[in-house]
Amino acid sequence: MALVCHPTGPDFLPPPPRKRRLREVPRKVAAKVEGLWIQAVLQLLPKAFREQNVSLAAVGERHHWLFDFNQLQRLLAAAGFVAIERFTAATSRVPNFPFDPLDLAGDGQPRKGAESLFIEAQKPG
Repeated sequence: MALVCHPTGPDFLPPPPRKRRLREVPRKVAAKVEGLWIQAVLQLLPKAFREQNVSLAAVGERHHWLFDFNQLQRLLAAAGFVAIERFTAATSRVPNFPFDPLDLAGDGQPRKGAESLFIEAQKPG
């Protein structure tokens, strides 16, 4: 934010007016109700179907590309990486790697789902 404020001044992103904030309340309530409705309907689907076909990714988590290990391995190798290996959410070459807050949820399951891809590679030099 400091980088943005320096060339533009501190009023670059003023808070929205009170009226506009109040107008957003019904939209936010509707979004919350919709989310609860979706959760309720998803519980009616078989668990195996939900795990394989349903993603509740938030806005910032939507992906533009989908790679498998072989594609990423080729791209990493082309970029000069070596020792390219696939791992699980609970394994790493890095000693004492902090899995819990990064890749594992509190219950020991992958935080972003079992379909996540975990790869480590080294850049020589």
